[in-house]
Amino acid sequence: MGLASSDVEEANHTAHSPFVTAYDEYAVRAFEMNAVDYLLKPVERSRLRATLNRAQERIEHAEIVEEQTNRVGHRDRGVTS
Repeated sequence: MGLASSDVEEANHTAHSPFVTAYDEYAVRAFEMNAVDYLLKPVERSRLRATLNRAQERIEHAEIVEEQTNRVGHRDRGVTS
């Protein structure tokens, strides 16, 4: 069974997960939804490893941005850590 278009539309716009499927028809939409990658089965181990590393980097980047945003928000409100 493939990835339904409704599944792609319901996906988080800041997706940190790759789409893995045997079908290529939703690849463009997945990237529009900011997917880390779109892997077609069978997946090569090296490609999966690179994709998971990229997902981890996105997660870490998002955490840093959130932390900095919180600091700026606290500073703007006169709150100190």
